[in-house]
Amino acid sequence: MRRLFGAKKEKEPQPSHQESTDNMSKRGDTIDEKIKKLDAELARYKDQIKKTRPGPAQEAIKARATRVLKQKRVYKSQRDLLFNQTFNLDQVAFAADGIKDSQQTVCSRDLLFAIFSIMTPCQNLYSVHSPSPMVFARAEALLFNFLTYALRNWNVIDIYIIYCGVNVSTTLIYSSAA
Repeated sequence: MRRLFGAKKEKEPQPSHQESTDNMSKRGDTIDEKIKKLDAELARYKDQIKKTRPGPAQEAIKARATRVLKQKRVYKSQRDLLFNQTFNLDQVAFAADGIKDSQQTVCSRDLLFAIFSIMTPCQNLYSVHSPSPMVFARAEALLFNFLTYALRNWNVIDIYIIYCGVNVSTTLIYSSAA
């Protein structure tokens, strides 16, 4: 069948946001160079118009200058279109990053809520052992930092919590937004 229909072609990977932005900026730079060349040509025509007497020669130079002005207008509109596309692409990428950040925030918030809801009966131990409030706050901060790091870097997290003297093992699985 492969001889008859041929093998399936492999799809090229889609360009990333950075690659497409770089390509658009390169095209914008080439258009800017063309506009600069047209500006130089217009300046040359302006000098020629000043030096020539009114008549057919001056009209021919004016016709060439208007043609160059039209080209310049077209290039400027193309450049503006490219800049608008780049801006829209950046806005979409920013929104996608915001969604990923929101997903991570929700995952970590839910995890912390679950852990602290498990740990709330253990707060009686706080009054029995009576450590200073700064020690308890520091322990909470360390736990929060560890969980934030774990949520960023792992897909499966094994957390061991001492629940009123009994080790409770919880395995949390979430899908990474990578």
